[in-house]
Amino acid sequence: MQVSTISAISSPLFGLLFGLIMVNNKSSGARLLRWVPISLLLAGAGIGVHFAGFPLNKNLYSSSYVLLMAGFAGGLFSFVYLLLDVWPTAAGKWLSLPFVAYVLCVVC
Repeated sequence: MQVSTISAISSPLFGLLFGLIMVNNKSSGARLLRWVPISLLLAGAGIGVHFAGFPLNKNLYSSSYVLLMAGFAGGLFSFVYLLLDVWPTAAGKWLSLPFVAYVLCVVC
């Protein structure tokens, strides 16, 4: 087993972490209060690991790449959740239509 396999396995585990936070916390404020610091921590750890000597390299799924991308993905997920679920607006509904169409195409 290669070392990059561990990094590749940890990537979906970060997604699972965000999903567990969504399931276990019923209020949107509690979810965001957990997602945002975790995202910042992961992105900061990725940058720190990069400057510590493990460069960002997607081909090898380096630890710095996985941490940084997990942080960015968590931040984007938090922003989209805030835009569509916490502050629903007409613009947010229009922005969500491609996702609805995608889910309908997958289900059908």
